Amino acid sequence: MKTIDVQMHFNNLEMKVRNFGLTAVGSLVAAAAFAYQDDEKKITTVLLVFSSIVWFAFYCMDRRWYHQLLLAAVESAKKLEDDIPAASLSRDIKEHVCSLEPSWLGNLLSSFRDNAKPGKDPTETQMQFFYLIIGTPPLATAALLVAHTLWSQ
Repeated sequence: MKTIDVQMHFNNLEMKVRNFGLTAVGSLVAAAAFAYQDDEKKITTVLLVFSSIVWFAFYCMDRRWYHQLLLAAVESAKKLEDDIPAASLSRDIKEHVCSLEPSWLGNLLSSFRDNAKPGKDPTETQMQFFYLIIGTPPLATAALLVAHTLWSQ
């Protein structure tokens, strides 16, 4: 079924965006580490802040663009499956994922977003957590470097 191919295509695009984002941020953080070794704290801070900005840009592109395309493809497949009762792959997958009880991680995620509950689509919360867990350390490290620099003057 071509509808499944479209879903796979958009899912693949999302994975590529995340992979490229991880590569970009990893490169910037590595450059920041080299700058820190050379005692270039200002350059280190700029690189770490820039890595968080780049990561946020990838998050926006993923969430607002590619993820929306994937969700639209899933919704389209559900409409087709309503007409053909034997074809229910998209509906079955969504029902199964949404019926899962939240794990300890799901409970943690639901503390800052209300959609990590049974019956609700958890993909938004999972995506936000993924981007938050990668983007926060460089920004926090940059803030600590700035604070250390200001404190030691």
